[in-house]
Amino acid sequence: MVRRLPEQPSDYARLLYGVLREAEASGCALILVESPPQTPDWSAIRDRLRRASGGVAIAEPLADL
Repeated sequence: MVRRLPEQPSDYARLLYGVLREAEASGCALILVESPPQTPDWSAIRDRLRRASGGVAIAEPLADL
């Protein structure tokens, strides 16, 4: 399952939890999320993702997947 979220922070935020719930309900074992930009307008999104992940993060690029 692949979901592409909007590029605007406000639109992304509006859809984020629904997409995460959908992924979890699908029974997948791993949810990968591309890191949002390191700009102030994305800080709330980064915080939400950090909290949703329980602090688990992968710092290395996943180009080999």
